[in-house]
Amino acid sequence: MIHRAMLLSVATVGIFVGSSFCRAAEPPANSKPAAGAMDKDHENKGGDEQEVAVDQIPAAVVATVKKELPTGKIMKADKEQKHGKTVYEMEVKAGDTMYEMKVAEDGAFISKEVDDENEEDHEKK
Repeated sequence: MIHRAMLLSVATVGIFVGSSFCRAAEPPANSKPAAGAMDKDHENKGGDEQEVAVDQIPAAVVATVKKELPTGKIMKADKEQKHGKTVYEMEVKAGDTMYEMKVAEDGAFISKEVDDENEEDHEKK
């Protein structure tokens, strides 16, 4: 009789575990992400991106920019936290082309691509 009661208890728990009673709570559709929350691409959604004066960018970051784009000039820079590290996202102009570069605070190169948004603005002028 005890075994039958235990089996019934286990079956009951299994029903609740598989049901919506035990699902993780989902945030309401109209809620804002918490500061520092990451999206599916591991991009920071919390809005803690900070604009940085060009003369305040670490030397290691500037050296990486110069290595990648020797004639490049940093026009604008922001810093933010990604995966627990400080990353500098910069608009760099080399010749007539505007690039978006991302470099870690220690100078590690992350990415470089033509900044299409600024290219379109430049072509319209």
